Amino acid sequence: MSASVLLSCGLSEKFLVPSVFIGESSGVDASFLISCLLGHQFKHRNSGVLLVCLHHTFDHYVEAGLKLGYNLAGVKERKCLVVHDFLKNLPDLLKNNVNLVEKCLQDIIQDLELLGQGLEHTTIILDDISVFLNLGVSENILLNFCRELQKFSAWHPRVTVVTKMNCSEIHKIISSHLYDFANVRISVKPLDSGMFQDVDGKMIINHRNDNIQQEEKDKTILYRVNERNIKIFLPGEYSVSG
Repeated sequence: MSASVLLSCGLSEKFLVPSVFIGESSGVDASFLISCLLGHQFKHRNSGVLLVCLHHTFDHYVEAGLKLGYNLAGVKERKCLVVHDFLKNLPDLLKNNVNLVEKCLQDIIQDLELLGQGLEHTTIILDDISVFLNLGVSENILLNFCRELQKFSAWHPRVTVVTKMNCSEIHKIISSHLYDFANVRISVKPLDSGMFQDVDGKMIINHRNDNIQQEEKDKTILYRVNERNIKIFLPGEYSVSG
């Protein structure tokens, strides 16, 4: 289930590393990792999440959470979850000529201050920032937005920033910047050999270690997203865990 997925990625601790980058290649959807992270964070008391929905709506994550055994609607009532359903509000924002990136950043700043009161740890999750590029935001503006996001974990030791980006192989400048900054980097890609009925794709996981000069070696995990669980496989094996 989700615990085995996060364990394989090195994201099973109560308090996550300051920065996580999830880079999606074209043709894959890594939102299952967001769902796993949401469920994991709410297992711990005094943990909060600020979820910015750019790719999928909040309703999508509520349904995904129920299939994985947790209820986001109940969590929201406890006021440890703040959701910006950016995708659902997009028509009104565009109609009123709102500066999308500035609006998103200011909302995060305001809600981070509220969430941080009395909580041991807060995770900011953005799914996914490539939507801004599709809406006409320039790479330079989005790059500055990413730099501002990174300041949150630098200024607040109890904050983790999780950024997901689709088509990362196309948006190389921004994805490379986010990759270099992140402590945990997860590249989600289709199989090199094409489609396979029992495997949806692969995750290439890399951990940055500032205490050594060389990077840790990449670890490759295959995955399959089923209706009510997520299975992971090691290359060359049929099934490792579910």
